[in-house]
Amino acid sequence: MKTVFVGILLSSVALLLTEANTSIKSASDLVNWFKNNPGPKSDDVLEIKRDLIFDKVELKYPLGIVDGECTPFPGMIKGNGHVIKGLKMDNKQDSVYSSAGLFCGLNGARIENLKIDESCSFTGVSAGALSVMVKGGTSVLLTNIENGATVHGDHDVGGLIGFVNSKISGRVSLSGCKNTGNVTATGNNSGGLIGLVTQSTAAVIIEKTDNTGFITGAENV
Repeated sequence: MKTVFVGILLSSVALLLTEANTSIKSASDLVNWFKNNPGPKSDDVLEIKRDLIFDKVELKYPLGIVDGECTPFPGMIKGNGHVIKGLKMDNKQDSVYSSAGLFCGLNGARIENLKIDESCSFTGVSAGALSVMVKGGTSVLLTNIENGATVHGDHDVGGLIGFVNSKISGRVSLSGCKNTGNVTATGNNSGGLIGLVTQSTAAVIIEKTDNTGFITGAENV
């Protein structure tokens, strides 16, 4: 009986350690976590404890970019209602990576209760305030995400997501999300929440969302 009890106890401790959240208390905490974890996992949980102010913290490329290549984030972000502030990214003329967003990509990610405010701006060939793209074979769930930042690009420009990749096969769900920022594409494909959803086997579900930002583009607005 004692052996069984100890085994259950150890298993419970191991489970708690596996599910332990990483506390993010500053913009530098977030940037450094991605620098130290270039291959994030689906069970990574980042819990934001305070507003993240980027005025004095440099983030040149979206989170997930290493040597110009994107590794989409597969884990969970618990925003706890906190706000991303002062993040300004302009990569349109960059030769290493030319798109803009907080993340370069999402694949299986779950992000909730987070706001990007009007002090932020994102400019790139493609751009989305939260993420440049969604890709991969697993579902992405976005809940209570709000964007107030200005988002500008050539094509595939969205208030939250620039585009949903054609190769995705999971579900993309946006619930309780809102965009109040202006979104501009000098070319095609712009939207308040998602700039472009390409032909794919993904189910894109949008519910209880709102856009009050001004959306412009040459075609497919």
